[in-house]
Amino acid sequence: MKNVCRSLRERIGKFIEQSPESLHYKNYINLINKKSSKSDGEEVFYDQLIKAGIEQPHREHAFHNSRKWRIDFAWPIHFLGVEIEGGIWSGGRHTRGYGYEADLEKYNTALSLGWRIFRFSTDQVKKGIAISMILDEFKKFKNNLT
Repeated sequence: MKNVCRSLRERIGKFIEQSPESLHYKNYINLINKKSSKSDGEEVFYDQLIKAGIEQPHREHAFHNSRKWRIDFAWPIHFLGVEIEGGIWSGGRHTRGYGYEADLEKYNTALSLGWRIFRFSTDQVKKGIAISMILDEFKKFKNNLT
């Protein structure tokens, strides 16, 4: 990320550095300081998928026409999705009342549309549980095709 930030600073040039109150400067600083929207668990899982040779998933796949719901990893042709749930030990969104109920609505709607969503914690990803289960699912798909 630091190399990207350095490159951006070089491209934007001295105009922005000379105008710290400008909107462009503030947007630039926000871009540099912005964290990736991908969690640690998501990045580890993605690396595991690549190493396992599983077909490329759609990331942040929108599965509903009118809601802004996304699935972390999706294989739409199989109606298969994976959600990596973060913050489960720190009282994060997925374990608090409103967030939990919103997740229930999302997952139940996905199910009613024919999706199978596997949910894993970051620890389950790091222990290899998630990739093992998804590998098993893809073996089932392969066996059904032959």
